[in-house]
Amino acid sequence: MPNEFRSDRLARLSVIEGRHFWFAGRRALFDRLRRKYLRRSAGRLLDVGCGTGSEAARISSEGLVVVGLDRRSEALRAARPSAGRLGMLNADAVHLPCGGESFDAVLLLDVLEHV
Repeated sequence: MPNEFRSDRLARLSVIEGRHFWFAGRRALFDRLRRKYLRRSAGRLLDVGCGTGSEAARISSEGLVVVGLDRRSEALRAARPSAGRLGMLNADAVHLPCGGESFDAVLLLDVLEHV
């Protein structure tokens, strides 16, 4: 695919996600929206196109049950370990391996511009 992330790019993203302005701004925006619209006790959240899983790990460490989904096995291997409740699925967003009411919320962070 033309917009495919190569393994070296995933490795670089994994290193910079914690400090780069783009990711910091996105985290701040998501946190505001999450506090406004998503109850802390909301059961399960699906992070479609989770990439290296840094956002999924961060959210799960704050108490939410999060499942990260990415079609790239390289991305899932780069996923950071999490102290929270985090699951990872290797699947395509077009063919989700779950039912329509399996999750209370779905994230698509930095996904649509790659389609």
